[in-house]
Amino acid sequence: MFKDPAYKHIWNISYPIILGGVAQTVINITDSAFLGRISEVALGASAIAGLLYVTFMMLGYGFGVGVQIIIARLNGEKKYHEMGNVLDHSLYFLLSLSVILFGFIYWGGPYILRHFVQSQGILEASVSFIQIRSFAIFFSSFVFVIRGFFTGIAQTKIVLYTTAIVAILNVIFNYLFVFGNLGFPRMEVAGSALASTLAELFAAIFALIYTFKTVDLNKYQLFTFHKFNFAYLKDVL
Repeated sequence: MFKDPAYKHIWNISYPIILGGVAQTVINITDSAFLGRISEVALGASAIAGLLYVTFMMLGYGFGVGVQIIIARLNGEKKYHEMGNVLDHSLYFLLSLSVILFGFIYWGGPYILRHFVQSQGILEASVSFIQIRSFAIFFSSFVFVIRGFFTGIAQTKIVLYTTAIVAILNVIFNYLFVFGNLGFPRMEVAGSALASTLAELFAAIFALIYTFKTVDLNKYQLFTFHKFNFAYLKDVL
């Protein structure tokens, strides 16, 4: 595709990131494709509640980009031993933030939706969707941090892999839970939320296993979980 080796190298690093950027869009399209076959109420509920979830999820996404920048700088300076502290402290912070966001989405989401949704049917379905979907904030936050680390060291294929896992499993789980196929309960809107949440759970599990299998943990001092030090978070924040 490219004659210049430098351009080829840039492309090999960037194309997984490009594809990874459409992950949430793929989830939304998949959910819409399945729920559109249920009813207009189901389709509208997933669209509204899904957008509310994404709004809060972007806080974690932005933090993951900060992790990527700091890791890339340390990688360029060959300060590999400091990367683990950055990663560990990022996990401290983002998973703690996820607890707060989860509570806000799970209990505050219904309150927010009541001020924007007039249809009682859509409101009830939206609440059902957002309360199940809120659990995914933990899994997506973890993946954002891990992606930030790998992108920072210019190993971006994990972005492609986790995106593919989410996209494929979301289709499978939607098929099972939305319509109640293969003996699973028919859950409709709640089933779509469960499908997306489980897909992100499996992506997080894969990201963890992938890290242990492909990274020299001693080189980067990953998952050592030293005593908390705000200095490691300051630059990322």
